[in-house]
Amino acid sequence: MYKKMSDALEQVLSDWRLMETNLDQNTEVTVNFEENFYMFTNLLKEWMVTLEHPPETLEEAEEIAEIKAIEEKIPVPILVPFLIELDNIILEKQNHC
Repeated sequence: MYKKMSDALEQVLSDWRLMETNLDQNTEVTVNFEENFYMFTNLLKEWMVTLEHPPETLEEAEEIAEIKAIEEKIPVPILVPFLIELDNIILEKQNHC
């Protein structure tokens, strides 16, 4: 599961690089980035469910080695949306328990 999520992250990063180099703000590139970003966050959610001790807070999540590795790869402009999605995953889990 983590491999699949990592591959999705690499696609998001590739799309991001395309967006940065595409000065005319090609809509197709932007749409692909958004779709792949949310595919990645859905895989992140699926992966987090498999953890023996899923985090209960964003701070706990950021202590997980795999999450730290993701945060190190993500460019700053994408980091805030990533953290929002990560927090939403945690809150959603708490609301279903």
